[in-house]
Amino acid sequence: MTEVVVFPDVEKLLVDHLGTTLPDYGWDVPVSTKVPNPRPVEFVRLFVTGGTRRDIVTDRPTVVVEAWAQVERLALDLAEMCRGIIYAIDVIGGTQFYYCETASRPQNLPDPDTHQVRYSATYSLQYRGAAIE
Repeated sequence: MTEVVVFPDVEKLLVDHLGTTLPDYGWDVPVSTKVPNPRPVEFVRLFVTGGTRRDIVTDRPTVVVEAWAQVERLALDLAEMCRGIIYAIDVIGGTQFYYCETASRPQNLPDPDTHQVRYSATYSLQYRGAAIE
């Protein structure tokens, strides 16, 4: 029988990791996969937009990270902090991460509905799944 490999929820892993790591660097902001309601002035939204399975044990999701703030400089600083934290990932909750590549560096993309300042970046990550028995 062929080995069955499953992958943990990468959105949850990254949201939890950013949510607990950002305060260590002075950013005590909400991190989630949705725009919070009520909407805070500063927050981070992270979600998977696609990706591919590299091989039987390695997944390669494409992840968008959006940093929102009142002014461009703060949104860019928050986006760059997220970028640095993501690149520094080794293991989260027992899941091994191998690689991160910037598909699109943080760029100024204000929210089209609210015009709130937002910087958005896209990353391709590689992480290991686990065989189930």
